[in-house]
Amino acid sequence: MNASARVRVAADVSTQARASAVALEDLIRNDSKEIGALIAANGTTLAKHTGRADRVPFTPQELFSGLGATFTHNHPGNTGPSVRDLEIGRAFEFHEVRVVTPDHRYMIWPADRIKVADLQAEYDLETARVVPLLRDEVRCNQLHPSDFGSELVHRTWFRLASRLGFNYRREES
Repeated sequence: MNASARVRVAADVSTQARASAVALEDLIRNDSKEIGALIAANGTTLAKHTGRADRVPFTPQELFSGLGATFTHNHPGNTGPSVRDLEIGRAFEFHEVRVVTPDHRYMIWPADRIKVADLQAEYDLETARVVPLLRDEVRCNQLHPSDFGSELVHRTWFRLASRLGFNYRREES
């Protein structure tokens, strides 16, 4: 789909944690350093840190105290969620893992449904299946080449969620 055909919807603020996450994400989406926060179900920020362009540090105590929390952070490189993001979410039993970029907001939940042992292999296999489809869309002028990377991540997670039984959503910003 080309950029002009994108349909923007209001951000999902259906819970206190999501409302707090959206407010923070709107502030950090264009930052050049990764900024992350752990947000409790009641919307309270448990911990928030600024890191480098490719990671944000949290102490083990902060991570362990985030049981059932929402973890949100920006990706300055304009990429969607990584397998590592989900591995961390699962290891520390976060409810939801979120990534915001200048163009999108990504949400994956509940993290405890994700089986991480084979996640990277599953992700790689699904990516290999999606690439030819997107190349065809570029050739047919259905997808702009500049959207290839974000669309690849989106469709890979979308297909994995359906196949592996967790929820995934991407919102246009």
